[in-house]
Amino acid sequence: NDLHNLFAKQRGKLAIAAMPSFAATKLAQVLAGFHQRYPNINVLVDDVVAELVNDRVGSGRAELGITFKPDDLTDLDFVPLFKDRFVAVLPKHHPLAAEQSLTLETITQFPLLLLQQPSSIRGMIERALEDNGLKANVEMEAHQLATLGTLVAAGLGISIVPTLYTEPMLALGAVCRPLTDPVIEREVGVIVRKNSPLSAAAQAMIEALIELTADRQ
Repeated sequence: NDLHNLFAKQRGKLAIAAMPSFAATKLAQVLAGFHQRYPNINVLVDDVVAELVNDRVGSGRAELGITFKPDDLTDLDFVPLFKDRFVAVLPKHHPLAAEQSLTLETITQFPLLLLQQPSSIRGMIERALEDNGLKANVEMEAHQLATLGTLVAAGLGISIVPTLYTEPMLALGAVCRPLTDPVIEREVGVIVRKNSPLSAAAQAMIEALIELTADRQ
């Protein structure tokens, strides 16, 4: 069995789906180490919004996915990696940029730029607003986090994104501040089809993901 697994990791293909906030940040580091260990495994990355990650894995188009923990795990298994807290993203010269942290109530007094529906990130933000009796003035919407970053950097408003996406936001010229009262967070992990045997390549990829993210626990 050990010999079979060793051989299986030497060649083959692995299709994975990953939400953009992970695909554009941590995934490259995982793939670099994985490719060094298993150079003959061809990895196909499908970077899609979190909702589509579930569909890709459920339909078998991807063997595993990296996303926020789904609300419905009827047909999926979830392997937790870490919890990601959300941050406020502001233009560099915004009046609130001097603050060390921001509350949800404070930032809702300014125009917000959010992801369009359907979006798990948008859904989490709206639930937090509703739970705290707050209403947001959503001035602009976009499909991609990168687009939100350029809009924020241009001074068009404030956004809320996962901490995972902090570095790209900073690179675009925005500033990020911890979001408190309430803290918005969600588990990030690996999803696979329930009761479906994993290939040796997929098992090795999950091990690589757990190894990389262990320090975030």
